[in-house]
Amino acid sequence: MGERQYPRLPEHAPHEPLVRYIPPRRPEDEARAYYQRMKLRRSVRMFSDKPVFRETIEWCIRAAGTSPSGANKQPWRFIAISNPDVKRQVRLGAGEEERAFLLIPVGYPTDECRVPRICRRPLEEISAWVE
Repeated sequence: MGERQYPRLPEHAPHEPLVRYIPPRRPEDEARAYYQRMKLRRSVRMFSDKPVFRETIEWCIRAAGTSPSGANKQPWRFIAISNPDVKRQVRLGAGEEERAFLLIPVGYPTDECRVPRICRRPLEEISAWVE
């Protein structure tokens, strides 16, 4: 039986040989250290208006592209946009996508109601089919 032929990978995603992972520490120690790092995470709510270097963006996209996926298909596509007009158009389009989701709880409100305040909208602000 001959060797199986696989399609060539695109130039932007060169094949990386499999490297066996040998943990430098016990898994328990790794988990503990990971937990300590995660406790330091913060939500960023203040952003700089300084531009980000293109090379920085490219390296971030490369890193994101290495994420594992089902059947190793990596079904994502990353697009970096620097043109302010195009960014605005994308934001407007993304707003339309967000409006597609609608949650309508049915029943009587109780103290246990867990609909986040940010999701609540007056009936006049939403479009819905009513029968």
